[in-house]
Amino acid sequence: MCIPSTGNHYATETGKTNYIWTVSAGGSITAGSTSEDITVTWSTVGAKTVTVTYTDGNGCNPVSPTSKTVNVSSCLPVPTITGSASLVASPSTGNHYTTETGMTNYTWTVSAGGSITAGSTSEDITVTLGQQLVRKLLPSLIPMAMVVILLLRQARP
Repeated sequence: MCIPSTGNHYATETGKTNYIWTVSAGGSITAGSTSEDITVTWSTVGAKTVTVTYTDGNGCNPVSPTSKTVNVSSCLPVPTITGSASLVASPSTGNHYTTETGMTNYTWTVSAGGSITAGSTSEDITVTLGQQLVRKLLPSLIPMAMVVILLLRQARP
């Protein structure tokens, strides 16, 4: 599961009394804290624990509570950018860059002096780099991929 993760259900035996549930740090019980079924929201990553104990029909408690380990991850993508690393003209137009397909919420940002001319919310864009930016890049031989400073997207395949 990925954070933030809401609506996670955990259950134990029915027909008991005095249910006591605990969850490790980064989790909160949002429903059912004294019943046989709870709902938990996880807000941090890592190995987490859900623990329960109760009283049975004879008034007995288990020797030790029952625990379940849950692994919570961030599930954030690590995007890559492909495209030309060469500049031929100043200003440089029609520079094409792509990233992984099948995601949502693509957000591209280029350095000052550049502009996205097509595809700003898709997996591929076309960029024009102004004369000032090209002059700045050429002498230092910075790869073109460095011009596309930031690609943020939320993965929801």
